[in-house]
Amino acid sequence: MSCPMHITHIDPDTTAAEWLLRQEHGLSPDEQLHFQQWLASHPAHQQAWQGMQDINGLINRLGKGCKISMA
Repeated sequence: MSCPMHITHIDPDTTAAEWLLRQEHGLSPDEQLHFQQWLASHPAHQQAWQGMQDINGLINRLGKGCKISMA
């Protein structure tokens, strides 16, 4: 299922979160290209995307019952 793309450009972290949500529902080829262009357009976008993936990974591990140690 592909919905019209409504990615905002508020700040890199917000945009990265929006891209993550969009990817979870599947991106069309045009959306995938748009995402790759956004990602490559500024180092802050890459940093925000990596941070969002890290957070998402932690959430997924917590959802599976894994304990996260901060020590």
